[in-house]
Amino acid sequence: MTRSIFQLRKAVRFRIPALMKCKRCGICCSEEVCQIGVMAFVSRETPCPGLVKENGLYSCILVVTEKEFGLNPMITEALAIGTECTNA
Repeated sequence: MTRSIFQLRKAVRFRIPALMKCKRCGICCSEEVCQIGVMAFVSRETPCPGLVKENGLYSCILVVTEKEFGLNPMITEALAIGTECTNA
């Protein structure tokens, strides 16, 4: 079953948005596993199993997979990756 971006957004507990873009520091995913991560990895254990580091920057393996396969960025949009950072 394909989920819409609106269903994915409901699954994610959003943080208070800040004015800075994501710095890819990995703090968010080190401290908490989002609902999408829980569905994908069946775990709430931190750091998130989907957190990967490349060239000193952190990414979500689910987002990396979306990009590599040219899929619609549903997870990227649902998690607001690249649009806000509360760890400024």
